Amino acid sequence: MSELTIENRRKIMESLKLIKEISSITASVLDLPQVFEQIISACIRYSKADAGSILLVDASRKELRLAKHKSEDGAAPTDFRLKLGQGVSGYVVKTGRSMLVEDVQDEPRYIPMRPKVRSVLAVPIFDQGEAVGVIILDSNRRSAFDREDLQLLEVVSSLASDAIRNAHTFHELEQRVRELDLLNRINRIFSQTLDLGKAFDQVVAVLKRELKMERAT
Repeated sequence: MSELTIENRRKIMESLKLIKEISSITASVLDLPQVFEQIISACIRYSKADAGSILLVDASRKELRLAKHKSEDGAAPTDFRLKLGQGVSGYVVKTGRSMLVEDVQDEPRYIPMRPKVRSVLAVPIFDQGEAVGVIILDSNRRSAFDREDLQLLEVVSSLASDAIRNAHTFHELEQRVRELDLLNRINRIFSQTLDLGKAFDQVVAVLKRELKMERAT
C-alpha cells in the first residue's frame, strides 16, 4: 500500500512539473513551431511515449495538416494530412472528444502516421469552443497510457490553445506595427520631395524590400 502511495505521489509531482513546464513555455515563447516542439518534447519525456504530434485544422481545405512531429527514432512523416473525421485524429477534432486507444489493432479508425505504433492518446485543441487541432502521443507498446495520462494531456491541450491564441495576437500586432511603419516611411518620402516621379520610384523600392522581407518570414 505504501509503495502504491509513493508511486501515486511521484506521478502527481511529475504531472505538476509537466504543467509548470508547459505553462512557462506558452507564456514565454511566441514562435508556434518552437512552442509545439517544446510541448511535444516535454510530453514525450513525461509519458515515455515513442512519438508525439500536433495537427492543426486547415479550414480552407477541410483537413488536418501536420504542424509538428517528434519521435524517438527520428523518423518523421513528410506531409501527413487527414480529412476532418478521418482516422483517430480526424474523429477527435470532428467530435471534440479525446480518445485513449490501448491497441490500434482493435481500432478500425486508426490510420498510421508511422510504423510499429500500438497505443495512442489523442486530445483536441480548442479555441473559443471550436476544435482547431489535436495533440497525439503514441507508443510502440500496447496499453502504454492510462486515463490519468489522458486527463493530463487535456490540461496540456488547454495550455497549447492559449499559446496558439497568444501567437496569433502577437503576429497580428506585429503585422500592424509593420504596416504603420511602412505608411510612415511612404509619408516621409512624399514630404521630402516635390518630384513625384522620384517619390514614386522610392516608394516602389520600399515596397519591393518589404515584399522580400514578408516572403523571407
